[in-house]
Amino acid sequence: MNPKHFPGRVAVRALTGLLALLLALGALTPGAAFAKKSPYDKVLEDLPAMRDFQPPAVTREELPNGMVLYLVEDHDLPLIRASAMIRAGSIYEPAAKVGLADLVGTVMRSGGSERYPGDKMDVLLEDMGASVETGMSDASASASLRCLTENFDQVLDIFADVLRHPAFPEDKIELARTQMKTGISRRNDDASEIAQREIAKLYYGADSPYARQLEYDTLAAIDRGDMVKYHEYFYHPNNVILTVGGDFDTATMVTALRAAFDDWERVETFYPPDPVLSETPMSVNLVEKDDVNQSKVRMGHLGIRWDDEYLFPLQVLNQILGGGFSSRLFSELRSKRELAYGVWAWMITGNHHRMPFTVGIDTKSESTVEAIGLIIDELNKVREEPVTPEELSRAKEGLKNSFVFNFSSPFSIASRKASYEFYGRPQDFLDTYLAKVDAVTADDILQAARARIHPDQMAILVVGKSEDFDAPLSSLGFGEPNLIDVTIPSPTLDVELPPTTPENLDAGAALMAQAVKAFGGAKALDAVKSLRFDADFVLQETGMGPMTFGVVTQREGDTRMRVETTTPFGNMTQILTKDAGWIVSPRGKKAVTGQDLADMWKGERSNPLYLLRHLDAYKAQSLGTESLDGVDCDVVYLHGEGDEGYKLYLGPEHLIRGMEYKDEGQAGPVMNLTLAKDYEKTGGIAFARNMEINHDGTLFAVLKVKTVAVNPTLDASLFSEPSE
Repeated sequence: MNPKHFPGRVAVRALTGLLALLLALGALTPGAAFAKKSPYDKVLEDLPAMRDFQPPAVTREELPNGMVLYLVEDHDLPLIRASAMIRAGSIYEPAAKVGLADLVGTVMRSGGSERYPGDKMDVLLEDMGASVETGMSDASASASLRCLTENFDQVLDIFADVLRHPAFPEDKIELARTQMKTGISRRNDDASEIAQREIAKLYYGADSPYARQLEYDTLAAIDRGDMVKYHEYFYHPNNVILTVGGDFDTATMVTALRAAFDDWERVETFYPPDPVLSETPMSVNLVEKDDVNQSKVRMGHLGIRWDDEYLFPLQVLNQILGGGFSSRLFSELRSKRELAYGVWAWMITGNHHRMPFTVGIDTKSESTVEAIGLIIDELNKVREEPVTPEELSRAKEGLKNSFVFNFSSPFSIASRKASYEFYGRPQDFLDTYLAKVDAVTADDILQAARARIHPDQMAILVVGKSEDFDAPLSSLGFGEPNLIDVTIPSPTLDVELPPTTPENLDAGAALMAQAVKAFGGAKALDAVKSLRFDADFVLQETGMGPMTFGVVTQREGDTRMRVETTTPFGNMTQILTKDAGWIVSPRGKKAVTGQDLADMWKGERSNPLYLLRHLDAYKAQSLGTESLDGVDCDVVYLHGEGDEGYKLYLGPEHLIRGMEYKDEGQAGPVMNLTLAKDYEKTGGIAFARNMEINHDGTLFAVLKVKTVAVNPTLDASLFSEPSE
């Protein structure tokens, strides 16, 4: 790399590497980095002074259609990068279709265009070692490319076609939808994710475009037409700022970009007013999570935007308060009191809207309330007395050093300038940043803290196990905590049902009585005390073709069950009793308790034998006749508690040929339609030997039963807690 193209870059990287080495050797440990001199101080003193920040020359051009270009040459490597910002974002999607913007941002790339379908594009880009990506955030959309100089013309053609003419093919939409459903189903797995999501709702309001949440129903409400309309509304050249950096001649690059975008027609877009923000009301909030031994605490309120009068004093204050190993929060709560796994403060500067001021700490459950109280004390201190000269100097140096490291390439600087125009920030921000940081005084920080830090107006959120806390959250003095329910709403999987009447209930009961008789009769069904099945489970949608798993199921009544699964990746054993459960896999043993255990047993109710043995727990409603898989069937709907229900298709022999119900799929709730075939009797009971399992109309798996044993002797140890 030739340093003459970007003065100071090599020296900065060398310094960064040396600092990393010293940290690895233990020379700069937290708290010691600014304490007494060490033998390594002489090494640091001999390093050359960091050069003044000298941004490279960046050219701004505007095409006749309103598209703005930021161009910067960098001939160190034969590479070209480009990044577009588009005035779109999730804040502009309808509340009933949350997820629309993200779907657009994902499928623009995965689906490609008519000329460059997604899969074909993948191959082309891989062959060139290039990339084209698209994305979406709350108040902007993005598109980017990266390639060798020699391939730029072709990659630009792909990039421009995807940006202007995305195809939005249905298969890629459904793939993205499935991935997003998986995200919904797993969103409560991680306590940190829960904390981040729920504190945003407290700051902005749960219905605010800045915090509202993707749900199964909002995702299901989106179709391809919505995506096409969204793209057609927002994606116009006068809504785009494109940054290009790398190994090119500026005049030649402008010519290439004109050829790619000049015929893109300008269209004026009406943007609705930005969402109104209101101040955070003081509150203490709790998300109960009983499978953790530490608390995730997040507390704060709405902060600032880039044009706030206290911007620079607050950035320095944030560094002093929670910006590193020597910060007040780190020193007090971790180094001194050893209460924190991690503690930090973020005064995020919003570009489009006010972002939050947040203090976060991860602490053991038994120190939760103490830690919150100490954080409040530290926040009050910065409002009451000036910071020390040493803190002020150290924070300024930290900000200035990180500022230079943030701009390690000409492209990063050009991109930052482009973002300033996109959000209306002054173009001289980079040039004046260091001087404005230097000008901050202790009194400036005190005034800023009093104006923008409000401990008595914070939303406090704890994700943890409250029975292990050192004291009740109410002891903080802010009232009883609000209990936040993070239960994931089930999707609306509508089954068209007529009203129940005495006539259709009587008819339903009669049909189910015939089904009981067809399966072997009530006496034979009641005599079943234990079962053993040996089957092959053939999973269809794996990305690598169908994959077969061996499954052995052993169960004793409705209270104990053991399932052993053989997979290409290792074996798994699942043991359930009414009071406890365990899953043993190559990752180890995991206990199944509480709601998870209840949900797993609830899933077992879809077993036809269970339903036939417990018909008194359901209302059977006749729905007439329907054709299923080419066979006319009597249809009965079994109404259970709440939203539990099963639509049964009874064939001419009164056996269950199909069952439709709400189920939990790999990517969240689905409508399960299982087709049962090839019935044979074992022990006087009819069992289907082959089953086709469909999720939302797509074949998910095939179950092939090899052997069935009725009332085998099962050792009690099969259902005991396993070792690892």
